[in-house]
Amino acid sequence: MLPRRIIPKTGVHAYRLLAMYICGHTEEKPEEKVLASWFTNCDGEDFTETMMEIEAVQDLNTTAKGFKTYHLMVSFRPEDEDKLTPERLEAIDQKIALALGLEEHQRCCGVHKNTNNMHLHIAYNLINPHNFNRIDPFMDFLKLAKACRAIEQEYGLVVDPGMEEGKAPSRVNTKAQTFEAHSGQESFDSYVKRHQKALLKGLAAAGDWQDVHKALAEYGIGVKPAKGRGDGLVLHDLHGRSYIKASELDRTTSGPALQKHFGVYAAPRDYRQLDGVERERYSKAPLQAEPNRGNLYEGFLAAKAEKQKVWDEWNKQKDAAQQRHTEISEKWNLRRKDIQENKKLLPRDRWTLIQGIYLKRKTELAEDATLVAMKKELDQQKQDIRSKYPFSSWTDYLKLKTLEGNEDALDVLRSKKAGADLDKASLVAAQSRAEPHIPKLDFTADKKAILANTAMLTKDKKALMAILTAKEKTQIDAKLTISPSGVLILNLPTGGTVRDSGKQLYFSKFDPQASKMAEELAKLKWGKMCRAEGNSFVFDRSRGQSKSQGMSR
Repeated sequence: MLPRRIIPKTGVHAYRLLAMYICGHTEEKPEEKVLASWFTNCDGEDFTETMMEIEAVQDLNTTAKGFKTYHLMVSFRPEDEDKLTPERLEAIDQKIALALGLEEHQRCCGVHKNTNNMHLHIAYNLINPHNFNRIDPFMDFLKLAKACRAIEQEYGLVVDPGMEEGKAPSRVNTKAQTFEAHSGQESFDSYVKRHQKALLKGLAAAGDWQDVHKALAEYGIGVKPAKGRGDGLVLHDLHGRSYIKASELDRTTSGPALQKHFGVYAAPRDYRQLDGVERERYSKAPLQAEPNRGNLYEGFLAAKAEKQKVWDEWNKQKDAAQQRHTEISEKWNLRRKDIQENKKLLPRDRWTLIQGIYLKRKTELAEDATLVAMKKELDQQKQDIRSKYPFSSWTDYLKLKTLEGNEDALDVLRSKKAGADLDKASLVAAQSRAEPHIPKLDFTADKKAILANTAMLTKDKKALMAILTAKEKTQIDAKLTISPSGVLILNLPTGGTVRDSGKQLYFSKFDPQASKMAEELAKLKWGKMCRAEGNSFVFDRSRGQSKSQGMSR
């Protein structure tokens, strides 16, 4: 179990919007995402009444300055799904709330299954419904780690490495980890830490702030004051918008520590002194080993540049529409100003006329033929761009290419598990032992066309034929998604899933159709060389070997 508190990016935590996401109310087909959802310590009979109840409790506290909502996500291992019954999931919710000191608080819980790891979302109302005081768990990461280890022991779940009591928490940038997990690209935090030794050496040799700027600029990094943090400093990408706290590099490079050594922060006197010193810069490099197999990464960069060019053209048209919007607004604003400055009007008449101006401005903005046409064209172009370039990161691009039948995209996705530091010989050896990947799950494809496709490898033909045959035998349709780590996820109409991670097939234990599809697929892929383990089927070469040895004797 891996717990993680999620802090909203915008600084606003609207409970209703979060609860809608957790319960699947934002989805067209919530059954594909949400396995179960429930409310605790609430008296409302339906979602609307419950939201009104929770929001009323939050509104009764008018003094709290921090968040009134606490969003927690707990991820589970795929091999533990058969042990996570609905009753146990609700018990886990109770145990975690007790550990955080929020057992009396209202909360919305939902179990999501649309990723490779089933996960539990919990939205706590931090306002106590009995005394209306705000309670925010102190040192929650220690409490969560201790609770998760106890739950794992109680229910026999896989024990995940966690924080030990009495030890200081490790310095982990969770935002950077999340970025790398979803994008498949190196974060700015990892880039800085990769060059930690060289950067610290340069800082050690610096005599003043100008030397500091020069030493950091060798790697495309700058340093500047953090907004609203006193003596705090941040390291930032000189060619982008990424930044981290200066103390993330090392404890000795915090803002107060650097200013104690070099004096009060001083900006570069002349940025031209930094020209020509750069050795390397942050480029969001892919994390996978050999990412350019089949020129994939080159294709991604080219497609990304083309997409950016199209968006730049779209933004120009958007600026033109905004200019038209501004012209109409300014026209009515001038008339409003004339009315406000007319001393002959009574206050009541002045306000009535101003209200009429507001109404006319709103009407013209909604009905102006030129503006309406421009907005309609912009909306259509936006849909076309998103349809033509349905990716926003390197991982999304690999997923897209995998679905299009690219021979290497899925292998590159899965190579991140092995780490990006493998040498080429080790990587080739690992890939030669890897399970054949499925280049494209096209359930409407004709088997004869697949067999006649000379561009497709034999192993890929077999894998695709296995999927098609499994669908025919079970009469179960499915929708394909791919996780950032390259796991193929088959979403069944009943809400269950079958996940192919290579040499192992996981399925939803409580969905008979998922179990049936996984069993049939395992037989077609591996024959007798498969073994059932809980909620999974595992490729086991020894079963085939033992049979051959028996025949030889």
